[in-house]
Amino acid sequence: MKITIIFAVLIPVALGGAVAPGRCDSGDESGASIPVNLIVPSCMAPPCVLRKGHTYEVEVDFDVPRNTNNLTVKVTGIIDGLELPWNGVPVNGCDDILVGWCPMAAGDYWTYGVAIKVEPIYPSTPLIVKWQMRDDTGQAIWCFHLPAEITA
Repeated sequence: MKITIIFAVLIPVALGGAVAPGRCDSGDESGASIPVNLIVPSCMAPPCVLRKGHTYEVEVDFDVPRNTNNLTVKVTGIIDGLELPWNGVPVNGCDDILVGWCPMAAGDYWTYGVAIKVEPIYPSTPLIVKWQMRDDTGQAIWCFHLPAEITA
């Protein structure tokens, strides 16, 4: 009985799942919605531990609030209030739509997925990963903050 309970508890932790991100609370993206669903397979709950030199799959399910032909992605790391670019994430979000396609119509429900690499040169530190997707006009479709910690 105890072995079954331990096994049942460890499997979800090992697999990861949906994570509850925070809302972006400053700048012009502060009014943007957070995604319907955020899946980081290696993270069950923030802060997500990100190891240097590793790559992490991220999947985002979202509603489209207005028509758009293009999607622009921006990912940054916020360390002690300083927002720094997270290099290596493709800027053209349309290329990484897993379910759906561009152009998008208001009310559509799509899935975006991409891998994010933690470069070995990144500092070992707690941070906030800020991820946003913008439409043709530069307005944020969604934006979220995800507490994380980069480790060796």
